[in-house]
Amino acid sequence: MRFNLTLRLLNEYMQMDPSHFIKTTLLTLGLLISGCSGSESGGSRTTGVNLDEGNVTMMLEGQTYELVPAGGAGDGATVQSWRWSDRPIIEGALSQCASIQDFDSPRAATRLEAACSVPAKCNLSFDQVSSVELDGGGQSRFSVRVPVLKADVGVTYRLEATDSSGQTSVGNFTFCLLAINEAPFAENDAFTVTEGIPLVVSGDSGINLLTNDSDDINVGNQALSVSSTPVRPPTQAISFSLQPDGGFTYFYEGDATVVGGTRISDSFQYEITDGSFTSVGTVDLTIVAVDNPPVLNEPLPAQQFIAGVPVDVDFSGFFSDPEDGDLFFSATGLPTGGDLLLTPLGVLTGSPAATDTGEFEVLVEAADQQNSAVGLVSVIVGGNLPPTSTQIPAQEVVFGELFSLDASGFFSDPEDGELVYSLTTAPATEIQINPDTGLITGLITSAGDYQFSVSATDTTDGSATVNFVVTQLAQPNRAPTFDGQINSQSVTIDTGINPASGEFSDPDDDTLTYTINNLPAGLVFNENTGVLSGTPTRLGESVLIITASDPDGLSVSSNAFTIGVTAIPNNAPTFAGTIANQFGNVGTPISPISGNFSDDDGDELQFSSTTLPAGLVINATSGVISGTPAETGTTNVAITATDPRQASATSNIFDIVVAPEINNPPVVTSVSPSSSISVQAEDSATVQINVDDEDTNTLIYSGASNSPTVATVSGGSNGVFTINALSAGSTTLTLTVTDDASQQTTQSINLTVTAIPNVAPVIVGRTPAGSINLDQGDTTAITLTVTDEDLSSLSFSGSTNDAVIAAVTTNADGSFTVTGISEGSTNIILRVEDSQGLAASTSVPVTVSAPPNGAPVITGRTPAAGSLTLAPGDVQIVNLTVTDEDLATVEYSAQSNAPAIASVTVTAANRIRIVAQSDGVATISMTVTDAGGLTDVDTINITVDTPNVAPAITGRTPAASTINLEPGDMQNMTLTVTDESTGTLSYSALTNDSGVVTVSVNAAGTFVITAVDDGDTTIDLTVTDDGNLTDSISVPVSVNTINVAPDITSRSPSTPTIAMLTGETQGMTLTVTDESPATLNYSASSSDPTRATVTVNATGDFTISAQAAGQTTLTLTVEDNGG
Repeated sequence: MRFNLTLRLLNEYMQMDPSHFIKTTLLTLGLLISGCSGSESGGSRTTGVNLDEGNVTMMLEGQTYELVPAGGAGDGATVQSWRWSDRPIIEGALSQCASIQDFDSPRAATRLEAACSVPAKCNLSFDQVSSVELDGGGQSRFSVRVPVLKADVGVTYRLEATDSSGQTSVGNFTFCLLAINEAPFAENDAFTVTEGIPLVVSGDSGINLLTNDSDDINVGNQALSVSSTPVRPPTQAISFSLQPDGGFTYFYEGDATVVGGTRISDSFQYEITDGSFTSVGTVDLTIVAVDNPPVLNEPLPAQQFIAGVPVDVDFSGFFSDPEDGDLFFSATGLPTGGDLLLTPLGVLTGSPAATDTGEFEVLVEAADQQNSAVGLVSVIVGGNLPPTSTQIPAQEVVFGELFSLDASGFFSDPEDGELVYSLTTAPATEIQINPDTGLITGLITSAGDYQFSVSATDTTDGSATVNFVVTQLAQPNRAPTFDGQINSQSVTIDTGINPASGEFSDPDDDTLTYTINNLPAGLVFNENTGVLSGTPTRLGESVLIITASDPDGLSVSSNAFTIGVTAIPNNAPTFAGTIANQFGNVGTPISPISGNFSDDDGDELQFSSTTLPAGLVINATSGVISGTPAETGTTNVAITATDPRQASATSNIFDIVVAPEINNPPVVTSVSPSSSISVQAEDSATVQINVDDEDTNTLIYSGASNSPTVATVSGGSNGVFTINALSAGSTTLTLTVTDDASQQTTQSINLTVTAIPNVAPVIVGRTPAGSINLDQGDTTAITLTVTDEDLSSLSFSGSTNDAVIAAVTTNADGSFTVTGISEGSTNIILRVEDSQGLAASTSVPVTVSAPPNGAPVITGRTPAAGSLTLAPGDVQIVNLTVTDEDLATVEYSAQSNAPAIASVTVTAANRIRIVAQSDGVATISMTVTDAGGLTDVDTINITVDTPNVAPAITGRTPAASTINLEPGDMQNMTLTVTDESTGTLSYSALTNDSGVVTVSVNAAGTFVITAVDDGDTTIDLTVTDDGNLTDSISVPVSVNTINVAPDITSRSPSTPTIAMLTGETQGMTLTVTDESPATLNYSASSSDPTRATVTVNATGDFTISAQAAGQTTLTLTVEDNGG
């Protein structure tokens, strides 16, 4: 049995190294599974499959591959299932991988886990994604994704195959996993430089050139280092150096150009290397007179984390540097049980541990090279809950189908963390689960019920397990199959046929029997083998179908085929090929014409043809047509060959076309002046061609130009043509001569048209004329008056002799804008150029004067509201935004018109601190003053007000949880209330069912509850202070009428003892009172019914009947409906 394992790469990957472009679409591993049919002994058959060892292939990190083992055995056994080992049986720097290009054996890992960049994601799982081969016609496919690697590693996995007879065999396959080493990445940086102070960035400081640079994890990499030679050095520094550890020094000596906040920019580029690849980063430098400290833009939001769940929070966006320099971040107060870390770039990463649960106050600091800003963030770490699960329903698998179930959908992690899955089955099966995805796949080869147990475990070892049943259905009987087809046959009578049979098989190895629908005379059919053979004895054609049936009656039929029996025939002549159409001229012999005829019987053939053109004949013995055409025209001709038994064959119909006698075309004998001429644009020239014609026909002359925009051609009488040159360029003129038989000849003339010489433009004036005088920062417009003889398209440009003093820009309409930059005098050059490159220019003197001082302006503040309300003790920070067109240094001051109500101080350059002292209204004035004494003032109104606090109900009297009353009862209730604001309190009440109870309240705050009728309800009692703040309680009230027993006040007769004779009856009535208007029920009994009995009717009338002499006691009872 021979099989191939096909490996497909399902995605593509480009390495950073341009010399390694890997794009694999299909690789074939030489997986040879050889099997032999064992000897049959004792009625059983032994069939095995053996897999050849030593197959090796390469796989790239991060790629997904498809493995396809396929094939079948020649003895009828088929591979029904495949299984890969769960782990490598051999791993490390395997010798088999040494021949793989780029496999780094000296630095290869010794284990798969040691090669992975993320050990928790170090799984090479073979997921089965399609059904296996049950009948030799399908394919089994496995998907495997290579984890991300930091080192190469070789792994050998075992593949086990089980055939349809239950025999198994194994083979080992080696995969050489390659780590892709990518180039490092140099992130651009920004630093702030203070004039006159050297900037020294140390390699071991919190932030340097390498702080935010990155590289992938690879054993071939060295620690990142910086080249001491810059790719591009800075331009402003008087001294500069780079250190390999990421440090550098930069010194700007400073001069008058950095005044009052003006900034100068500089930059340089540096190169990093990891020993294999390099990358270049850019550093932007801002040079200032004063380095302002970083700023916390807004409070840091509270954070809630879960133990064991990775964290990724970026705090850098909450801070900024006024000079846009890089900031270095650090934190204190972080939980210490896990690996939480604030990176120098301000990103909080890692995971808290289970021991870190609780609340932490973390101080985050952002620092530049000189100053820092801090923010406080509250961090709450909660416990990690175990995964949860839902029941997986019972599964049923049709025999031969792949079992595939994504178990991950039945598990969830409360913290959305990653889960690791495991599976056990009872009895054991070939089913496998992907520990990362939870995908369960595989084939169950034996019918029955299987207990599956799936577990999901989170990062803190919490787990959940689900048990469910998988029922594998038994394989049903399958019908026989027919492959290929039975070919039809034709034989002459008394000639034996080739034995005919079909390729029938039964997937269940059942014994088949065969039938045929129609048996021609002389042929025999074997019902056990399905073979048709013999010699036909009767002429004719028979249509036959062979059918194979298994013992259960399932069957399959072959294709319909025919057996034709014929007599020995005469073979007619045959014609092969095609006779092409023939052409000739009157008076000229044609080429001989014949066809390719033959006769299988070797008979002598006679030839004939349809009508031939005049002058042509056919040879009846050879079949050749020849002769000289005498008339013009087209004739359809066919040649026929006939054997002695009059069987014939005819050629295709072809044309013989006879044209008139041949005419000769005219010939150009000379060209004057030549075939290549040159003419200036807008001029004209003539060309003459001389022509000879053997037939002395009338000649017609014509001409054409390939580029009519360059030149045209006309005329042609007697061979003379006129050329009109239009524009510079080259073209070809075609001169044609045609005779009256339409025969013609042509002559090409190569023409070059030269351009008219160009004249430069002239500047004849400008507006304004004379010198330009500007204040620093002002602009003015200049336009030029230009003439150009050629009316060419003109372009304008301007330049300055000293860009520090004045700048000039060119506008879209050709005018210029001059801008005064700094005090001084210079010249600007204005230039105009035509489309041919000729130009004119003029020089304009420019003088720039210093501008007058302008006052600073308060353009905004935070908060922006004009009035604020604070409580005593509150602190309000106000930040001012100030602009000064002179970029001068400004000073800040502030005062309060009522310091006893609100005091104010200046705590930083633009930071005003207001403290609320006591109730009242104060106005805060904030002043900004520049170096020239000019000012701007902003005010804010502060209202200080002690806040009102709502009253609180702390108790009530009576305090019973439910108030129980009878209808008509009244109950007083008072509340115990506290109020921090000591204001006047008012009380109100509301009943939820006035049919059960009503409630009122007097001025003193006493509530009166009045019971109306039986029932349950609640009353709501509310207290309100003079600030309209309230507190309420709800009191349950139950009203119930108390039942009173009925009272027998008298009876009639009223004698204590009643004397009666035997057989007498005596009536008796009772007088009853009942406070409750209830229905009364009467009953009676005798202590000795043999002496006397007593009965009572519905109205309460008693009847006593004397039965026998003696004494008894009668008991008369009345009962209300309350019992």
